[in-house]
Amino acid sequence: RSYCRSLLKGDDIVQKNVKENFISRQAFVLLIKLMLFLLPLGLFASNFEKTDLSSSSEGATLAKDILASSNPDGIIFLRGDTLSFGVQYEFYINRIGNGSVPVLSGRLRHESYREDLMESFPNIEYPESFEDGGELLHSTAILGLIVSNLDRLPIYSVEPFPLDAEKYVWVQEGMLVRLYKAEELPENDQIAKEVLRKASLISFDVESSRDRYMNFFTEDVLE
Repeated sequence: RSYCRSLLKGDDIVQKNVKENFISRQAFVLLIKLMLFLLPLGLFASNFEKTDLSSSSEGATLAKDILASSNPDGIIFLRGDTLSFGVQYEFYINRIGNGSVPVLSGRLRHESYREDLMESFPNIEYPESFEDGGELLHSTAILGLIVSNLDRLPIYSVEPFPLDAEKYVWVQEGMLVRLYKAEELPENDQIAKEVLRKASLISFDVESSRDRYMNFFTEDVLE
């Protein structure tokens, strides 16, 4: 009997301590709701500066730098919708780098795009396959355009295409890579001078972009 009284007394003490030292259920629910309300506001405040794109001009700057990197003028193979749109806007609207030929490499397989390209830029050479109806293999269209023009004018690309390494070499020059025949690759000192010259034409600010969340088209540049 004395044992049972001790248990009951201990239980009363525990309940009393719980009530005195812990908040009520209603207060706890209110606290959770308050946290759920304040958390998004805190995230918004801490990330606003990085996500605010009202004064961002990275897209236009990259597009201009790509066109500036195609010096001397040549064929520029573009990849990616966002980057391609920016380059075409600066090329056609602002007439920047209008001596070069921007090519949407992903659309070369389509007959309608090849027809538009040949009509817009009759000054470059086109392989016979471009006049064939229907769709072409992506690799066939790109390689055909490269082979037809590499001896006539520079070939640039935003990203290097996989080509025969014994015949072709890609060299990073500014925001673009330039294609050389392996046997015509310039000496290292000449390549270094050209790389430095192209670097002087670029206005993209790497450090300011690090303070913002990276767009997918700036990630490769920052890396």
